[in-house]
Amino acid sequence: MDLDTISYLKFFFALLFVLGLIGGLALLAKRFGIGNKGPLFNRKHNTLSIIETLQLDSKRRIITVRRNSTEYLILLGTGADILLDTQPSHKSDNISQEPEISKVKNNNKDLDFSK
Repeated sequence: MDLDTISYLKFFFALLFVLGLIGGLALLAKRFGIGNKGPLFNRKHNTLSIIETLQLDSKRRIITVRRNSTEYLILLGTGADILLDTQPSHKSDNISQEPEISKVKNNNKDLDFSK
């Protein structure tokens, strides 16, 4: 082999190594949820916070949002956002004692998510 072939092989293997490092770090970041933490600052009296997100497919995801002492399960998608469930929060230290929504109306009783 001449010198140019060796240089091209070194370049090719270095490129594969760097791409492998980038892919490995991306998998680790996805595994540990890095990059989906919400705001970087934390105020003392947050009344609204995102508890958990779950990506269903490329266009839809489900999020759990806590407002005061109630948690909301919301489906975010292509057309409309849908409130799926509302329940009292399991958090022991409620931030505020404001009145909560007593009844949530959901007009989307027959939902078809097979699209």
